[in-house]
Amino acid sequence: DVPFDTTIANRWAPVDQYIGGDDHAVMHLIYARFWTKVMRDLGLVNFDEPFKRLLTQGMVVGETFFDDETGKRVYHKPDTVTVERDGKGKITGAKTSDGNALKYAIERMSKSKGNGVDPDEMVEIYGADASRLFVMFAAPIENELVWNEAGIEGAVRFLQRVWRQVNKWQAAVAVGSAEDSASAKKLRQKTHQTIKRVSDSFEELQFNTPVAALMELSNAIGDVGEPETADDATKTAVAEALKALVLMLTPFSPHIAEELYSVLVGNENGIVANDARFPDYSEDLAKADEIQIAVQVNGKLRGLVLASPDATNSELETLAFADEKVVEHTEGKEVVKVIVVPGRLVNIVVKG
Repeated sequence: DVPFDTTIANRWAPVDQYIGGDDHAVMHLIYARFWTKVMRDLGLVNFDEPFKRLLTQGMVVGETFFDDETGKRVYHKPDTVTVERDGKGKITGAKTSDGNALKYAIERMSKSKGNGVDPDEMVEIYGADASRLFVMFAAPIENELVWNEAGIEGAVRFLQRVWRQVNKWQAAVAVGSAEDSASAKKLRQKTHQTIKRVSDSFEELQFNTPVAALMELSNAIGDVGEPETADDATKTAVAEALKALVLMLTPFSPHIAEELYSVLVGNENGIVANDARFPDYSEDLAKADEIQIAVQVNGKLRGLVLASPDATNSELETLAFADEKVVEHTEGKEVVKVIVVPGRLVNIVVKG
């Protein structure tokens, strides 16, 4: 009698998140919206739109080589072309195997243009985890991605560094301490700031910034020194940081993350078998000791001051007026008003 169960449809729809390229967003989205409104008018569903949120992902584009002497473009596959580049990798010229000059452009990948890439070749050389990590890190999801495999070596080096860090520290005894040492406190703060940053980025479907955050956390782990000279509190902080790092790495590089997690927990089981969960962060531990406050005079940036995250408006004003650069632009002038944006900005309006 009906095409579907209305109760079930109203439970599962509308869809929480729609993701597609610009062509799909136009063709599919308009089509889906039309039929949703038809079914709404027929009383089959109780919602107006098929999707709650839309994300139009950027397209992957690559180097394209062609000649158009006949008035029609004839494409040449990159592996059949001799390419000249400058020191930054930018194309400066291209020729066929028999020396004929070719034109070149950056265009959307397609079979007809011969500018597509086979990910199996990258996986064969670098592994699936490094390939996945590289693709996620290459550009924000909504931006156009100009394909350049040179960057994958950075992803490989990062995974190798994490592997070395886990295996270097896994034998260190993390017994904890009644009070964090300075190095332990700094690392724990960075760990929980990273968890918050990565969690927030996932909520917004950003995948390149979490990779950058994980690289920063790995660097912070490297800054604490060697296991042999670390105090108990630092060992505990490193164990917490590495476990969080591996768990947050899982969506990007699941295979190596499984291996490393089994090393950290000391058994053969990885993340799935241990029923591990994404780490939670502590607001108190993630809170910065000091934050940077911009100081403007008549709307122009004149100074930067460091303040406690809990500083009051009057305390921020005092710090702003004490800054040497700000003094230069306010001395001898009438202060009309001071606008304070807590945690971000102090704007001093003067005349004269």
